[in-house]
Amino acid sequence: MAISYREENFVVIELGSYTTRATIDTTDINRLPTVAIRTRAGVLKQDIGALPVSSDSEIVEKQNGIHANDMPDKDEAPEASVKAEEGDEEYMDANDEQEGSELNYVFGSALDTAEEGTVTQTVDIICGGFVSDWDAMSAFLRHIITKELGVRISSNFSPILFSVPPLWPKTDLESLTQIAFEELNAPSILIVEQPLLAMYGNNAATGLVVDFGHSATTVTAILDSAIQWS
Repeated sequence: MAISYREENFVVIELGSYTTRATIDTTDINRLPTVAIRTRAGVLKQDIGALPVSSDSEIVEKQNGIHANDMPDKDEAPEASVKAEEGDEEYMDANDEQEGSELNYVFGSALDTAEEGTVTQTVDIICGGFVSDWDAMSAFLRHIITKELGVRISSNFSPILFSVPPLWPKTDLESLTQIAFEELNAPSILIVEQPLLAMYGNNAATGLVVDFGHSATTVTAILDSAIQWS
């Protein structure tokens, strides 16, 4: 059965070493991104990370200033696992299985305003144009999709365009694809190198793109919409 996508559901995420930008709804292509968040994660202390998902959500909610009505509700879990008496615990089991055995992270304004002693270390998720911590990247993207853009994971009808640095190896692209489908439940994705999008934005198919980034500068030659690697 064919799936029809609406432009107001399209999500664009530009991954940068210092700042990641994201937006939803591409009906107005001239609109600036609605989300700009530092590409950095704070690792919460183990005793805080071990709290039930409802308590952890309250911490993030207070630090971000997000109203409870704006947070994803427990209806996001698959129907087979939704039980009134179990609530958030079932939601965690169904949708966040990976978080039970991993460190918990905090991002954006919640990281900036975190109380002293609650964050053990900070992680730059992208260093030198490459992902340094895929666990943090997975949690970071989930935060952007659910908290910043308000997309429900269980009923995600938002195709995602990822704008990525040009030198990512195939293994990194595969890891990003796996996160998009398995963790974000994206119906479809497109991964495009940032220099190529810059060229398209200038209505050109051939040229040289120089990107002065936060931690790396890249020079990319493009010929007929194809990046020349050698």
